[in-house]
Amino acid sequence: MSRPTRGYILPFVLIALAAASVLAFALASDGWHHARAVALAGRGDAVANAVEEGQAIALAQWNADSLWVQPLDHTQQRTVSTQLGQSVTVTWSRPHPLVAWLHTRHAVAGNARWSDLRRELVRAVWLQAPSIPVVAALAATGRISGAEGTLLSGSDIPTPASACGVTRDTASVLALASSTVDGDPPGSWPGAPTPDTTVWRIADSVAAALPTLRARAEQIVRSALPAPLPARNGWRALWITGQPVIVEGPSHWRGLLVVDGDLELRGNVTMEGLLIVRGNIDARAAHWQLQGAAMSADTVTGHARLGAQTRIFYDRCAVQMALATVARPFVTPFSLWQPLTQ
Repeated sequence: MSRPTRGYILPFVLIALAAASVLAFALASDGWHHARAVALAGRGDAVANAVEEGQAIALAQWNADSLWVQPLDHTQQRTVSTQLGQSVTVTWSRPHPLVAWLHTRHAVAGNARWSDLRRELVRAVWLQAPSIPVVAALAATGRISGAEGTLLSGSDIPTPASACGVTRDTASVLALASSTVDGDPPGSWPGAPTPDTTVWRIADSVAAALPTLRARAEQIVRSALPAPLPARNGWRALWITGQPVIVEGPSHWRGLLVVDGDLELRGNVTMEGLLIVRGNIDARAAHWQLQGAAMSADTVTGHARLGAQTRIFYDRCAVQMALATVARPFVTPFSLWQPLTQ
């Protein structure tokens, strides 16, 4: 009876051994997959952290990138190094004067065990500029005088050479804001715009923003001798100190221009952007054309004397391009944030 019994037991032993082997293999395989998943997740977190750190570095180095100097839609790329020595590629682009796209990406090469791993992060960054209320093509706390031929327009009509292009939303403002408007001599400015006294609130707001403008703009000191504006490429921010500052044409400026003192213009002077004068403006001897906006920010009294060849046309794009020269990235939790995983 013993021999048949052993014959019946042997298959069960073999089955038990096979089941134990399968279970052991399953446990080992599960452990291996778990270890691989943990390692892969760790590598992914490391790459993602590198992208996050690279983005923070790029935001901190906004000043060094000088993206505002470039035209819209210009792409600027650079490589930043994290604290762990990882190289992260950063690409900036600006579709709007005060909005930029920040694209950061980092990749780790694979090997026989691992495939390539890449993380990308695309973010919309709003550029925050000092608060400068622009409610008119020309604003002055004191008197604005013009002559026959003086032309001011608050209608935002894009020009073919506009930095934002001709297909865009437009808006209009007052042609001028001032406590008093008259002709020079009296009665020589037919159809002069109606005064608007909101300019007093404008002057106070501008005065509060001036320290920030000065800290972020290039600064030069001028003597009282006539001279053209300095030549600069792209959109720039410039702070000129002098009493008075006499700009002699031919002269051209694009961007933000702050004059700390009275401003006198002579000859052919063209400007694109925003002009802020801490004093009086005298353009009677100039062929002055401005595409953007201008204001006398003297909180006590600031007069603007315009000539027969003064042409000031409001342009919101030019004003925003000028303010972008002193803007800084402003990141909020609700900014567009889109991670891309590969």
